Amino acid sequence: MKNTRNDEVASVVLAAGYGFIRQGVPKVVESVSGIKNTPMVSVPVSLLASLYGHVTVVINPVHGGEIKRVLANEGMQSVEYVCQPSRTGTADALRLCLPGLTARGAKYAVIIYGDMPFWQPQSIKSLTESHLFTQAKITMFAVKLNGEDCPDMIKNFGRILRDGTGQIVGVKEPYQMTLEDLKKAHYVNPSAWVIDLEWFDKNYHLLPEHGKGDGFSAEFWLPDLVTIAHEQNVVVSSIPLIDYRQAVGVNTPDELDQARNLWDRLPDLHK
Repeated sequence: MKNTRNDEVASVVLAAGYGFIRQGVPKVVESVSGIKNTPMVSVPVSLLASLYGHVTVVINPVHGGEIKRVLANEGMQSVEYVCQPSRTGTADALRLCLPGLTARGAKYAVIIYGDMPFWQPQSIKSLTESHLFTQAKITMFAVKLNGEDCPDMIKNFGRILRDGTGQIVGVKEPYQMTLEDLKKAHYVNPSAWVIDLEWFDKNYHLLPEHGKGDGFSAEFWLPDLVTIAHEQNVVVSSIPLIDYRQAVGVNTPDELDQARNLWDRLPDLHK
């Protein structure tokens, strides 16, 4: 592994979504614990702060104030906020962070989501270390689908596509794939990334637009970077995530209940 200073690795939590469980309350500030009031977004922010010292949190103009208030109440000091003014996707969120990240000397960014509170420090460290060792442009986790026993929230993640030699060639959402292609894709990408920032900056303009037909601006997605990297024949790396529970996220009331049950029953996931 090449020598890399800790300040060359930045960390980003994406919390600019507009999802909610209760009307008017941003999803990511819901308590993830039925025993102790633990705001969901505070968990990944605290994790990354413990590993990298400084965290950039991407917020939106509607819910950003509440997220700031919650994190301040949790004593989160080393946080910089970047506001994403429109619903323009995860890749655009990272683009907005670039000036601040590179001003601090960051060359790589670890990116996780504010509604995924179960990541473990060693897993995120391993993801980063693998990225630096392989000198990849993009590194991700790969979770193997285990038949019918695999929870729906895991099955709904983007599928990792490989060519005949096993090289990663793309990540697609299940609804974008044929049934035959779905049968061949045995691993999913659980939305945690390490990305080379210089490469990202040079290639952002190549990302396709995703129009949603809902009256909002088109989105630009992080997974589409994988296809671009493959087409350029640069390294895209993955490491296995054996414990899929770390990839549990929250989008619905039922999933919030599941997350709370998991949090309270399995304290090993949030020591």
